[in-house]
Amino acid sequence: MTIAEARAQASRIARDICSGDIDAYDGAMTIWKDTIEKLDARIPDDLWPFKANACAIEDCLWNAEETGSNHDATIAQCREEIVQAARTLIEGTT
Repeated sequence: MTIAEARAQASRIARDICSGDIDAYDGAMTIWKDTIEKLDARIPDDLWPFKANACAIEDCLWNAEETGSNHDATIAQCREEIVQAARTLIEGTT
């Protein structure tokens, strides 16, 4: 997948994140797994926050399940960063 194709696909999901039609974490995971992992090139800076924040939330959820630790503040911050990245991506591709 080219960077242009990845941005187009990610932008569609980003619109759903911003509209609330898809949860920020679920959308970021979709962008990570279905888009970023299929790139033929280095991850561009505008897509990196989706992978980074989805990965961080995934780690927090795993840690909470395994140890009972509470990472609600970190998860909330990551969700906010995903929404902001979605807005930025949409603004850059319109």
